Amino acid sequence: MLKKILYWRWLLNSYICSNQSINGNNKVIVILASYHIERMKNIQPLVRSISKCDFVDKIIVSNHNPDVFIEDWVKIKDERLQLINQPTRRGPGYCWTLADKEDSEFFILIDDDFLIFPRQLKILFQHLVEQPDVPHGVTGFLKARYYQSREMEVVTLNQIYAITRAHLEKYIELAETIRAIDPSAYDSIEPYAHEIIISKTGKNKPKIHNIGPVTRCHTARKSGVAIHREKDFMAGREKVINALETVLHNQYGERRPWAENI
Repeated sequence: MLKKILYWRWLLNSYICSNQSINGNNKVIVILASYHIERMKNIQPLVRSISKCDFVDKIIVSNHNPDVFIEDWVKIKDERLQLINQPTRRGPGYCWTLADKEDSEFFILIDDDFLIFPRQLKILFQHLVEQPDVPHGVTGFLKARYYQSREMEVVTLNQIYAITRAHLEKYIELAETIRAIDPSAYDSIEPYAHEIIISKTGKNKPKIHNIGPVTRCHTARKSGVAIHREKDFMAGREKVINALETVLHNQYGERRPWAENI
């Protein structure tokens, strides 16, 4: 019952909240990806919420389900909005491929079960602008524990990712290096482990921030919907962690303890 109340509060807020602005001329591209039909209902109110942010330069919605047309779910008219239907199933990490095609200094990727408010998006983007040397988020893992909406460093971000062009370029470099040493691990990045790679692209550990209460879709942990409940999820992530460990050890001498904290 509480989850339903929180969802409807978020949904109503997407209609009635005021526009959000930040000081300065910095702009960000926001990317949403969706696959499962049970989460398609989240996309239009997510777009509506994001569109209330004046600092958002473009909103990209990437539909990763070839059996669905995103235009059937998103009817909002906004010149900043781009809807893309992928011809084959893609994983959430494909959004970084889309980001690389854009001319922007800042990017925010939001999972389709993370129901953010415009004011919260503003807070997150301000942190990125103020400290662009590390990726930022709201939820993440440290010492195998999950944290959300706190001011702290984490090892791995989760669900929402605010990065710069430099982080994106480092992500691509790391992914391509993994491809060279272990193609199977590379193939697991897009569906299962993109956040592990993006979290290692800053000069220091990524940070999460207190943006207030976090609202999540009721399917966040639902078997058959949530990617982390898929049978190949853990094996795929372990491949990526092992390959990334090799890359980081070769480049910086970094060893496994960071991975054990994920």
